[in-house]
Amino acid sequence: MMTIPSHGRQSMRLQDWSLGSKVALVFAIYSVVMLLGITTVAYLDGLNRARELASERVHGLALAAEGYVHEYVNGIAQDTLTQTLSPAMLAYRDAILTGDAEAIAGAKAALEAHLTVHAQTRPYVYQARVLDAASGRELVRVVRDTRFGDLRSAALQDKGHREYVAEMRRLKPGQLYVSAVTLNREHGVIEQPHRPTQRFGRLIHDEDGDPVLMLVLNVGFRHLVFRLQRLYGESTELMVFDEAGYVLAHPNTDLEFDFETGPGTKAVDLFGPEAALFGQQWSSNSGNTLTVETEDRLVGLRRIRLSPLARQDLIIGAAQDPAHYVASLTSIGERSWMLAVGFLAVGSLMFGVVGSILVRPVNHMLAQIDAYEPGGGGAKPGRRMLDRRDEFGTLARAVYGLALRTEAQMRSAKGARDEMESMFQTAADAIVFVDEDGLIEDVNTAAETLFGWTRAELLGRRASILLVPEDPTLTLGREREDGSPLQLVAGRSSEAVRRDGSHVPVVLAISEVGTGRGRRFVVIIHDASHVFALEAARSASLAKTRFLANMSHELRTPLNAVVLHAEMIADEAQDVGNAQMIEDSTNIKDAARHLLDLINGILDLARIEAGRTELSLEPIDLELFVSEIRSMAQALAVAKGNTVRIETWGLPATITADRVKLRQCLLNLISNAAKFTEKGIITVEVSHRPDRLNMAVTDTGIGMTDEQMTRVFDLFEQANSYIHGQFGGSGIGLALTRSIMDLMGGTVMVESEVGKGTRFSLSVPLAVDEAEQEDQPHTVVAAGSTLALIVDSNSERRIARMTSLADVGLRVVGAASVRDAIERVVLHGPDMLLVDASETVDGAVSGLRQALLAEPATAAVPILFLSEGAEPDTLQITGPCGRLRTLRIDAAVAGAMTGCLGCGVDRTVMVVEDDAGMLRAIARAVEREGLPAVVFGNGDDVLVHLRHHAPAAVLLDLSLPGANGFEIIKALKASPRTAAVPVFVVTGIDLTVAESVWLAEQADAVVRKADMDFEALMALVVSTVSAASKSCALDTLALSGAPHQDALGTGGADDAAIGHRRAVAE
Repeated sequence: MMTIPSHGRQSMRLQDWSLGSKVALVFAIYSVVMLLGITTVAYLDGLNRARELASERVHGLALAAEGYVHEYVNGIAQDTLTQTLSPAMLAYRDAILTGDAEAIAGAKAALEAHLTVHAQTRPYVYQARVLDAASGRELVRVVRDTRFGDLRSAALQDKGHREYVAEMRRLKPGQLYVSAVTLNREHGVIEQPHRPTQRFGRLIHDEDGDPVLMLVLNVGFRHLVFRLQRLYGESTELMVFDEAGYVLAHPNTDLEFDFETGPGTKAVDLFGPEAALFGQQWSSNSGNTLTVETEDRLVGLRRIRLSPLARQDLIIGAAQDPAHYVASLTSIGERSWMLAVGFLAVGSLMFGVVGSILVRPVNHMLAQIDAYEPGGGGAKPGRRMLDRRDEFGTLARAVYGLALRTEAQMRSAKGARDEMESMFQTAADAIVFVDEDGLIEDVNTAAETLFGWTRAELLGRRASILLVPEDPTLTLGREREDGSPLQLVAGRSSEAVRRDGSHVPVVLAISEVGTGRGRRFVVIIHDASHVFALEAARSASLAKTRFLANMSHELRTPLNAVVLHAEMIADEAQDVGNAQMIEDSTNIKDAARHLLDLINGILDLARIEAGRTELSLEPIDLELFVSEIRSMAQALAVAKGNTVRIETWGLPATITADRVKLRQCLLNLISNAAKFTEKGIITVEVSHRPDRLNMAVTDTGIGMTDEQMTRVFDLFEQANSYIHGQFGGSGIGLALTRSIMDLMGGTVMVESEVGKGTRFSLSVPLAVDEAEQEDQPHTVVAAGSTLALIVDSNSERRIARMTSLADVGLRVVGAASVRDAIERVVLHGPDMLLVDASETVDGAVSGLRQALLAEPATAAVPILFLSEGAEPDTLQITGPCGRLRTLRIDAAVAGAMTGCLGCGVDRTVMVVEDDAGMLRAIARAVEREGLPAVVFGNGDDVLVHLRHHAPAAVLLDLSLPGANGFEIIKALKASPRTAAVPVFVVTGIDLTVAESVWLAEQADAVVRKADMDFEALMALVVSTVSAASKSCALDTLALSGAPHQDALGTGGADDAAIGHRRAVAE
């Protein structure tokens, strides 16, 4: 607490000061701080400006020195040029070239006299020499006396060993030689006293351009330094460094040229790493100016190129002591302080006067506030100053408004209390107020209803009686051993105890509404009986779904075995000609398949309800889709003499949707229409728009009432009780259709009139960016007995191959891609597929093979792979056996390709199945194909067998006792001996997406028992095992010397060509 000493014994506290005095004190402190800040900023700014001025001065001096040095060097360059072109020099050169001794002597004397006269006018030249360019010996030598400055001839020396002589020989014509600055040496010894020297020279050439003489001028470096010092003046120190950074001139003369006698002093030693970077890495394209600040100096360095004709540099430095600017900065600071004190005195006086005027209305306002009592009926504060237009008027209006709002809030608070009491009593959840000792202070009506106690009976009781004794949540205060308060919780489950002793599941939320001595807690108790009931219903629904799925799976396996045995019995009966047995086996098979269809429908519904069904989106050609529907609808309608009409809009077009589920929904509707219509018309409508696909099935059958239409989509529901007896059916199809439409985001609607017929409409949303695509024409080029489907995305090559093969007797159809070929297999029923080798990437042919196997009529159709041969009119063909042949296109190639089928095999097929009936049926089917079979009923025996044997193929169920099917596949792939064994998975379990993807990579085929085409599966096994064929139909036409190798060994064909087909059957 701040106190101000007074003259008496008591001290005056700061809070005892008047408002005006406090504001004046704040103003004074603020003024001092602000002026101090301004002064500091002004001082720092002045210091920066002083440094900038010093930097500008040193760089200006360095720049001026650069101009002087250039002028100095240019003068010397001009002198050397003048001397080399002087008559005396040219006469001496000519005399040497002639070899006349008398002429040489005369010319030499004239040249010595000329150089002496010239050097007399150039005080910086202390030595002028003419050397023989070839040998480096001196021919003329004129030297200035070190004491008196007289010029005289001196004894000649041999300089051929000197480095500068070798450097001058490399000069180009007209180029100036400038040496580095060094101490002059005579006979290899540094001259005493030291004479810093820089040499300038030029070559004198003959008429052929060959060098004859060298002119060398030794220039005293101190002459240049002296002139630069005069330029800088006394306030600036001169520093000169060579291009390597060594000291040439410095205020400390001991540092000059110390590199001649020792390691030497560099700029980096004086100014730090910045100078090293500047001295070593400068180039003509980089900056040539550097400022370095030491402890006591500001140094500006400038790198100077002495002459454009010579790559010699000097670094000129100018150093100044920043102390020259301190005096001016000190005077600036003193004036700033004087100005600050003056402002402070005047401001304090003015503020004291103004403050007293401003404080008076504030004191009056405070008195009114002290006298005001909210709701007392007295005058409200600020009323007398409401008319003022200044800030005090604004303050008075604010205080007056605050008084009005306070009274309004008091009235509102009373209303809120009444409203909260009403909410408290009408809340749906039980609310209990508990004090810090755990006693009930209040409860609402819902608590009375929940617990069966009245409010009066609960007040004062301990809150712990509301919960079961095992739950200590509401036990607190003295009831706890440690006396700890109630723990705050949110969403905690517990059980409440009613007055009659019954238990109710509840959810608790406890929060604190008071602190300190008056701590209170509010407990909200939510009756969770309906939540537990809902959870029980959900559990029952999930249990029902699991039960349906499990029971359907358990039923499908023996039913598949019944179908297989019935088919085999029919085959044997047909072989022996027993018509009665054929009819009985056909009835058994039809009944089993009907029951299997019902179970599959139930399983599909169970999968959809369990969220385990996912859409398989793919491009669909609507024209092909409608063609498929037409053939299937006609087969359904013919039983009761119905006629099928197909109406389309917006076709041709291609959409992206789940083909299987879309076809399933439409066929369900067509099947119902055919079932309830006799000798009528069934109309199928397909309408395509960019964002939606609409389909409808209209019949002229018996129709339905409005009440029947409300139940038609319910599971196991039919229009009325006699429908099942008269028309059959299970009531699953329409329920499954609605579930699939919900999964696809579409809708299904029904319109019907009794006696006139029914119309079911399907609407499926499509992606907005789907565009209609026109079908590429696929022309049948020729007619013949054998139909080949040519698959090639290159239209020119496809048409050329179609034409050439049609010429040799084949009937051909084209497809632009493997996906397109899959669509056209059903429409055209080809006898063989000729696929270009470029279409086999990414396993695309697997889907094509699966499409062939899906139809009995095409299950045995071979796939041949084509590529261009090395010679004209030849093709390289890889047959199903995997062998590569090169054949010439002629009449015989048609028969060879038609006969290209797999041959017999002699290796064992392993059958693994846990159902005994299914195991026997599959084993017999394998043996009927001429393949030996070995059977296993559990996975552990399979693993033991695989340690010693490698089967030709494996037919594998996934759900097995012991090791399951996934573990068996991993064991097969882990061993190099069995890694290539084909695996065909035959399963009845529902696979997840991850399991399906893994099996698609590891197995050669995955077939669901519910959708299994047994003949196609056997054909796939036979075609796979027959890869070890002993002969090939193509061998008879293979060209001599053409490639003849197994595609398995060379990678010459897709895996699908030899049976390694990976697909997930729908």
